[in-house]
Amino acid sequence: MKAWHKMDMFRLVRPPLRPTQQDCQKIQRIIHQHPSDKPRVLLLGVTQGLASLDFKGGSLLAVDGMKDMIDKEWIGNVPNKRTVLHANWLELAQASEHLAAFDIVLGDGSFAALGGGVPQQADLWKVAAQLLKPSPDSLVATRHFAPLVDSKDTLASIQEQANAGKIGTEGIYRFRLGMALRDKDTHQIDLSGIAAVVAQACNNDLEGFVKRAGWPETAVAYLSNTAMPRVTFSPKEVMVELANNVGFGLREVYVGDYEMAEVAPTMVFGRT
Repeated sequence: MKAWHKMDMFRLVRPPLRPTQQDCQKIQRIIHQHPSDKPRVLLLGVTQGLASLDFKGGSLLAVDGMKDMIDKEWIGNVPNKRTVLHANWLELAQASEHLAAFDIVLGDGSFAALGGGVPQQADLWKVAAQLLKPSPDSLVATRHFAPLVDSKDTLASIQEQANAGKIGTEGIYRFRLGMALRDKDTHQIDLSGIAAVVAQACNNDLEGFVKRAGWPETAVAYLSNTAMPRVTFSPKEVMVELANNVGFGLREVYVGDYEMAEVAPTMVFGRT
């Protein structure tokens, strides 16, 4: 996982790459419905909307491998309630003897944020399974960025819609470009290369393009940023298979009602 451009660019990210209040409320209900009266929750990342939820007397440990992200995004530690740890998610299993077992693992695009493809996502599933309590009540709830199986998007069709002001935000535009550029075998996307694609598509007139699309001026900086990570947007079916391999089954899929919400479903898994 490589740093965004000094993490400031992350503040320009909007749904579906950031969760909406709807998405966070869904996770809140999952926490409140959990049978534990003081659930221990592990958050993969420092997503503010999730870190600020009510854990009904329990506690949250948020883990992120990027110090800059923690410094700029973390909402703050609260003794015995909310703590952040700077660590690599994939190395957490090595410290499992020092961590009390968790009831719930939460994520927001966490599996998609792994640049090493499906094998790395499988490794994260193994870590989650090891850190969760050996109970049928143990849950993994994560928004996962997944491609649409029946998408007809091409670079040309996306650009035509954007020029006509038919794409709501620059984030959705970039998201759709990324999906169109995704390696169909590995499901990986090199987000750093999208800036060059955008520049070529708008004949290097990014400011004029942003105006035609109806987006704010900040979109120019967002769309020209090359300090972006490699990610893995694997299909929902792949996530289900990886979960099954470590003893978890899909229990629920929630999709919001905002633009492109269907590519960022909240998937809830429980021990089988």
